[in-house]
Amino acid sequence: MNIHTTQEEFDNFLRELASSQDYQYKLLRHEITEAVQGRSIFYDGSLLNVQGESWILIIHSGALLVYGNNWSKNQFEEIKESFDLTKFTNYLMTGDSSLIKALLEFYEINNFQIEMERLFYKTTSINIFGSNDLRIIPANEKDINILAAMLQQYYHEEYEGENDKTIEDMVSRVRQCIFNGTMFVLENLKGDILSFCTIIDPDIGIFFTNTEFRKKGYGKIILSYCADLLLQRNAEVYLMTVKSKVDSNTACRGVGFEPYFEYSYIRINNS
Repeated sequence: MNIHTTQEEFDNFLRELASSQDYQYKLLRHEITEAVQGRSIFYDGSLLNVQGESWILIIHSGALLVYGNNWSKNQFEEIKESFDLTKFTNYLMTGDSSLIKALLEFYEINNFQIEMERLFYKTTSINIFGSNDLRIIPANEKDINILAAMLQQYYHEEYEGENDKTIEDMVSRVRQCIFNGTMFVLENLKGDILSFCTIIDPDIGIFFTNTEFRKKGYGKIILSYCADLLLQRNAEVYLMTVKSKVDSNTACRGVGFEPYFEYSYIRINNS
């Protein structure tokens, strides 16, 4: 039984996760990169608990990053010897939803608020949707202002006004996507932009439908096209959504994606 690992074992484990291609660790890899490049700090309260093939990782940073694999609740008793969740006031926990909720129950923390829940999806088969009066093309410079405004609206809706972006930032972001060839748009025959989708091989980035064109299945059309492009290059295709966004999740399932991992943002011990 390994109660806690050494600093070297902890660091080696993080390096393995940082080089892992498992999509469910996508957000954790970003946090590890931020720490390595000096833009964030992992505090001494971080720990790794390993029992055979089971592990629990808790990183104390700007948030508590919580991940695990094949974990069991008897590991919580070992963790409790050096980690007291009740001492964190108004702190954000992010990561594996099932593990976070089990820890909250174990520590008997009732003062918490779920700020967001994400669903991670994957698929090996795509249902293709299309229409003769629509076309999908790579985004181009002439539409940059329209696409920037759409992308700005996406961030406003996705984070409910808590992560708004400037139009200048969005113009720069769209221009980079156009340069990299990673943004596609769905147009009608009049040239109106109905939806767009970005790709981050091997996963879907953002797909968004203009407000006035929603409830017509356009999201599924652009999503199925981009997912199929990725599937031609990869064995599996991935994406993540906000669990509460019904339309996005309906489109994902309709295209053939299946959820396999849930990620939570939960604020605990609010003062």
